[in-house]
Amino acid sequence: DFTVLFVSYFPIKESPRALGYLNAANNLGQVTAMLSGAYLAQHVGMNAPFLLGAVAGVFGLAGAFLLEEKKLPKKAVNTVVLREAFQNVRLLKLSFLGIIIQMLTFVTVFGFLPLAATAIGASTFELGLLTTATMVPSIFSAAMSGAYFSRRFGERTTLSFGLLLTSLTCLAIPWIEQLSWLYVTQMLSGFARGLVLPLLMGLSIRDFPADKRSTAMGVFQSLYGLGMFFGPLLAGFVSGVAGLATGFALTGAIGLCGASLAFWRPFLKGNE
Repeated sequence: DFTVLFVSYFPIKESPRALGYLNAANNLGQVTAMLSGAYLAQHVGMNAPFLLGAVAGVFGLAGAFLLEEKKLPKKAVNTVVLREAFQNVRLLKLSFLGIIIQMLTFVTVFGFLPLAATAIGASTFELGLLTTATMVPSIFSAAMSGAYFSRRFGERTTLSFGLLLTSLTCLAIPWIEQLSWLYVTQMLSGFARGLVLPLLMGLSIRDFPADKRSTAMGVFQSLYGLGMFFGPLLAGFVSGVAGLATGFALTGAIGLCGASLAFWRPFLKGNE
């Protein structure tokens, strides 16, 4: 809901730019939490990060009461509205690309990347730095995704480039033998992922009237959640049978298919 509320402060055509800013703020919060939580855990104790998170939540709750509330037409969500959203071909296509980018993310950063890094000698501290290295570039690319890249190069080119670069960095992981190169590839991957998701989110609700955008966003996010679940599940099964390199190869190949679809002009056309 907060994504739709934030977009309501902007003209509807500016949805990708608005969600780029919102994703940048979200990524900045994640990086800040990782760094401050790790520091507190090491120097204060394991309970400290949880207390910090609770305090941050209280500030977030207090801040929510200060938001400017938009008066939108009140319509109960029903099966008709949901059916319209699920029958919107363009929304389903964007959701499919969302599934792919989430597969790439959760197979690598939040999945098997630490295993690959440990195999070439990464310490616990270096694993933390690796995660941070993947997140920091996404702060800047997410902010520029709708504000600059999609305007300068077009939405189709931005999406396909982001998916292509993310896929190539995934394919490269098993071949890397030096930790420094792993940092480089994952910084590129983080930058590329930051281009894709906010743009997909903005496009997914842009063609919907104000009273239906929450439903459209809910459909988009529920569908891309499949990538969070089935990506690691599929890669884990393949890796268990044929090795970790094969799991990364399969995930990267799926990402390349997504990049090809995003670049194919008819794929992202409106709801016919």
